Amino acid sequence: MADVDTPQELDLELVRRVQHGESAAFDVLVRKYQHRVVALVGRYIA
Repeated sequence: MADVDTPQELDLELVRRVQHGESAAFDVLVRKYQHRVVALVGRYIA
């Protein structure tokens, strides 16, 4: 049976790719987490 990566493993791989200069991986992370970050910031400044 094929190995299935967890969401955390996939994110870790994206971070590694960003650290090696891959801007497309950064774009994926931004799209995935931008709403959570905006909500968090909103709670702090509200």
